[in-house]
Amino acid sequence: MRRKLFKLQKQAKEISKEKPQEALEYLEEALRIDPSNPYILTDYGWLLKRIGKPKVFIDFYESLEATPFNLYVDKPYYWCIYDFYIKQYPDNNIDMNQFISISEKTVEFCKKNENDSSCVNLNLMVVLKVVRVLVNIDSNNFEKQLEWMNIIDVKLLDSINDSFVSDDGDEVTNTSKDQYYDQMCWILYKKTISAYDEEKTNDNFEEFIQNAQYIVENCNQKNADSWLGNPYVLTVLKVVKIYNKKNFKNYSKILEWISKLDPSLLPEEIFSFKDSEGKDRELASAKEFYYQHISKAYEKLRKFEECVAICDLGLEEIKKWHYKNHIWIRARRYYSNCMITDDFDEAIKEYIKLAERESHWFMFHKVSLLYLSKGRIDDALSFAAKAFTASRRFDVEKMINLIYDIGILLQAKSKNNQANMFFQACGYYRNLREWKLSEELRFIIKENNIDISKKFDLNKLRLIIKEYISSNSNLKLDEKKVFTGKIHKILTNGDGFIERKNNESLYFKVRENKGFIIDDIVTFEIGYNKDQKPIAINVKKQGRT
Repeated sequence: MRRKLFKLQKQAKEISKEKPQEALEYLEEALRIDPSNPYILTDYGWLLKRIGKPKVFIDFYESLEATPFNLYVDKPYYWCIYDFYIKQYPDNNIDMNQFISISEKTVEFCKKNENDSSCVNLNLMVVLKVVRVLVNIDSNNFEKQLEWMNIIDVKLLDSINDSFVSDDGDEVTNTSKDQYYDQMCWILYKKTISAYDEEKTNDNFEEFIQNAQYIVENCNQKNADSWLGNPYVLTVLKVVKIYNKKNFKNYSKILEWISKLDPSLLPEEIFSFKDSEGKDRELASAKEFYYQHISKAYEKLRKFEECVAICDLGLEEIKKWHYKNHIWIRARRYYSNCMITDDFDEAIKEYIKLAERESHWFMFHKVSLLYLSKGRIDDALSFAAKAFTASRRFDVEKMINLIYDIGILLQAKSKNNQANMFFQACGYYRNLREWKLSEELRFIIKENNIDISKKFDLNKLRLIIKEYISSNSNLKLDEKKVFTGKIHKILTNGDGFIERKNNESLYFKVRENKGFIIDDIVTFEIGYNKDQKPIAINVKKQGRT
């Protein structure tokens, strides 16, 4: 009998790949002779699993009067349990309680045999399935999801090879480890990262960073089309946002985290929505967010060459910008270039043009600091004065350093009384807001006996500083070029287009329309709209063709 069984088993193994149905017949014949033979049962179970008939083996195994408690037989049985009851849930005839009970029994078997790689893998597959079911029922029940995820012994999981030969002889590429880490990272992201808000909770920041670190170390950045379900990308974006919300920004950490992203894998997808007033709004893409924050971090950390390179790349790649990010990135690019160039006077022209076009106090202040770094006090004071008078609304929180810098520049010009008025304003605001006074400012206040408890006259400061706004004769900016063209199209709203040489067409807005008609000859200068596209400005009629 033993010889007959051995022969049937051998015949089945030899043809199981090419002729699985015939192999099944050999094994069934052998089981009719000895139904409890563990070797025959093992081969029978794996073959039925492989050909998609797990329920046949489950029924046969459970019908045996004396079940052989043998690991090699039990493994195909529990893998068949997984295939038929667990994997197919809820598309089978069991309820949630039965599903959980069967899963728990399978996990219990796997834990008893935790040194067997097939059991470790089965354990993981069961846990991942249960967690996915729990997420579908209540995606915010993180405690229950983590309870199941923590069943997995990560050390044992990491011992599984990326590919192995299964018990039924097939070579299997093992993706279960990646599935585990993806699932674990997603749960951690939803539980500890996504909802994190220092202002609204007492959440521990260090724990937040530790969880974020775990996520980026245990999953990968995926392609742009799947980034919304990618905990890696979402975690990095959230960490950068949290660091940016802090009063004292750690740009080294911001750069460390934003650099974890590969911009080529980030989407340019823009989110459109309606605000509370029903107005259409858009949110910047993840790729725009990347260039916005990495360029700022490079500039703040004085990594000027890297800043120029990343700004150029961003301006080339992003097609549609938001929140004037393209303007600020250009400003960072121009500022950084001024810090590294051998031709400072030529480089700063670009920054001055941008500052003049935007008429933004912050840009004028940066130009002032650039001139100060070259020891050009008059130019520095002129642009500091422009910065102070450019803003209609005096924002003390943002402009407090400008006030101090003006005091320093006036002091360098030996205008000590005027300088003290700006030092007094700076000290008053810092004292009022309970902000720290620098050692230098405290020394100046003490040395000059300045009373910072006394409120100052802002209008008086404006009048004083206006006299230092020069025509910038030292700054030999390019003269504005005037072009000639012909009106070739007028839109119904009054906007129009000018035809230039080589049949190029340039748009102008209705405010430039002085009653033009088709074929009018006009002169114009070239400006830029909010998207940095060229448009015709200062359009003037010259005649007709």
